[in-house]
Amino acid sequence: MGKGDATALQRDLESLASWSDRNHLPFNVSKCEQITITLKTTNEIRTVYSIKGTPLKTSTGIRDLGIPIDRKMPFIPHIVHTVKKARRNMGFIIRNLR
Repeated sequence: MGKGDATALQRDLESLASWSDRNHLPFNVSKCEQITITLKTTNEIRTVYSIKGTPLKTSTGIRDLGIPIDRKMPFIPHIVHTVKKARRNMGFIIRNLR
């Protein structure tokens, strides 16, 4: 992603914020975060994006629709969480069927 892409993304964020204000669906900027997902380890472009002039907090990992995501995109944490939840539910079922 080049500098031009970062500028285009910031412009899109401003457009999205403007649209949300016009439609009375404001963003809670304090809950918004940015995460960079890349396979590159060098020459990574570090840009701080903002919404309505408020810089977004940079995060190394987030939850999106209940799925944990981090910079390298492994699904191991999601799989571990899902297996734990399934085991907990199985335990509940087995205890209550006795």
